[in-house]
Amino acid sequence: MVVSESMQPLRASIRRVCIIPAKETHAMKLRVATGQFPVTADVDRNLAYVRDQIASAGQRRANVVIFPEAALGGYAGEDFGSFAGYDWGRLEAAHEEVARAARGAGLWVICGTNYRTGPRGKPHNSLLAFDPTGELVARYDKRLCTGPLGQLDLAHYEPGDHSVVLEIADVRCGLLICHEWRYPEPYRAYKRKGIEVILQGWYDGGHDEEGWLRQGAVNSEVIPATVQGHAVCNHLWICGTNTSRRRSCFGAFVVRPDGLFQARLPRNRAGVMVETLDTGLAIPDLAGHLRGAVMRGLDSINH
Repeated sequence: MVVSESMQPLRASIRRVCIIPAKETHAMKLRVATGQFPVTADVDRNLAYVRDQIASAGQRRANVVIFPEAALGGYAGEDFGSFAGYDWGRLEAAHEEVARAARGAGLWVICGTNYRTGPRGKPHNSLLAFDPTGELVARYDKRLCTGPLGQLDLAHYEPGDHSVVLEIADVRCGLLICHEWRYPEPYRAYKRKGIEVILQGWYDGGHDEEGWLRQGAVNSEVIPATVQGHAVCNHLWICGTNTSRRRSCFGAFVVRPDGLFQARLPRNRAGVMVETLDTGLAIPDLAGHLRGAVMRGLDSINH
């Protein structure tokens, strides 16, 4: 089931840290695969990684696999200069191949790509959601884009205007893209919708030495830590994946609702991680008694 406001093979080693045993209360479990690889402008190369990693996720009984931002079509302004002369026909054919791969593996696929809604205007920076039959059931367009008007993302992409909620294996999931990590509001808005899991694709990699020293090294520390904060403040599971193009800022991760990492992939290496998210675990939520009131406004709190 999909609810939308406006619309209808290489396994890397996994680092696990700080897992605190918790009491099981019910058995709503979601197996999430996070696929990472060095995204480029080469659609055929990207597609080969995507298909192989979908197959790997299916063999490991994942319910859903998520790929990085712009995973299929490359990231405008980073992997290529502009959409002038862009081969939209090849990318749209690749979308069909991803649909067939989802159907063949029998799982949900959330794939980053470029998406145009017509021959004029800027395309969207999107996550396409294919269900296990291969049907394209939803499209999430990045709403909070980088840069002032005419620069960075906004030089190439049209911002989106809606959230997307998916029900996968009876677990409510919301979609976000990269730069949206800088704002608490998208996570809080999804919490209001009853979301339990955020699936988020990043493109924070491909830095040269100068870029790494200027911003990449900072992002490698700040992004995962901030996402941990979003998870614990909203009592959400957050599954993120990122390009592994060298000098990537971080590898794929799963953060629990208590803010602890359940598992992480190393950066700069292609791989697929499959983790079971047990939404029935009684993970402590020390803000739970006040969160609803806070979301209605601080002035409404009455102890």
